Amino acid sequence: MISSRMGRPLISGTASLVLVLFLFTMLAACGEPDPTLSQNQGQGSSGPEGEILFVADHNIMRWDDGDIEQVTRDVFAASPSWAAAGDRFVYVQVGEAFSDLVIARRDGVSLLKVTEDHEPVSEPFTQEYVLQAAWAWDVDWSPAGEQLIYVSDKGLFDEFSRPLFLWFSETFEVGPYLLPAAADIGVTQEDPSFSQDGDRVVFVVRNETGDGTRVPEIWTIDLNTATYEQFIITDEGAYDPDWAPDSQNIAYIQRTGQSNDVWIAPMNGADRYQITNIGTTVSPVWSPDGRFIAFFRENQGSFEAWYVELSPGENGQLTASEPQLLFTNADIDTVSGMSWIQR
Repeated sequence: MISSRMGRPLISGTASLVLVLFLFTMLAACGEPDPTLSQNQGQGSSGPEGEILFVADHNIMRWDDGDIEQVTRDVFAASPSWAAAGDRFVYVQVGEAFSDLVIARRDGVSLLKVTEDHEPVSEPFTQEYVLQAAWAWDVDWSPAGEQLIYVSDKGLFDEFSRPLFLWFSETFEVGPYLLPAAADIGVTQEDPSFSQDGDRVVFVVRNETGDGTRVPEIWTIDLNTATYEQFIITDEGAYDPDWAPDSQNIAYIQRTGQSNDVWIAPMNGADRYQITNIGTTVSPVWSPDGRFIAFFRENQGSFEAWYVELSPGENGQLTASEPQLLFTNADIDTVSGMSWIQR
């Protein structure tokens, strides 16, 4: 079965492993942007600055202070994430019913394959091939070092269920490993994001409800103590979390009826609050200085990157400006999100 919420597939079952390439193609948005919404395509000194990696038409693209450049070619790429120094990035490279994590230079030249045994050795697309295949998705590079966090179904050779669990790459000299705490949770996980110190991870758990459906919840895990806890639980779902640069807040998407908007959850236990009122937003990401949050929004069948500027309010909450257009590009893959550095 393949189910989805706005912009993100939930992969389960052998058939979905074979079909995922088609799914990613269909998820890429297309169409022409509305010219009346094309203000602020290039930003001045007071607007967002830095470099943002995103994916369009299966290629990694780089937005650099208003200019957009294609970075990868001749590969099916997804989910890029910058190293803190901006000299390298990691991304998902999709193969025939499997995917790997690849480290590349900032110009897209491959340096290292992090995952070594995701590609099956059996005859392609036989049952044995599908059961041997492994997926890697949703990779995030720690701001504090060389560590990577991602989700994978490696080693879970159940013909009827292939849940994705959190995997951790502690050093490139040693292979990644499944986090025992993630296995203990026991249901599909996705979209992990490191805290600034690299000690904690926020991620999504697709928890099953009593009626057999799955509602996305946001959890956290402490990598030092291997303890985890539920952080945001709503009746209709919360997903796409991103940890603020000061680790004091988490931006995420909350579903309310047919609307999906950016919310902020303080880590001190204060009330969560909504900062956009658009209804079609996904994949929020903080700017490196914490002044802005960018996100994708749907406009007439296409997705565009927009942003809000944040200011401290009297009640301790952040207040957001009116949303403004950051950039447009054909065939943006919202599932891959954005990764933002300041250089």
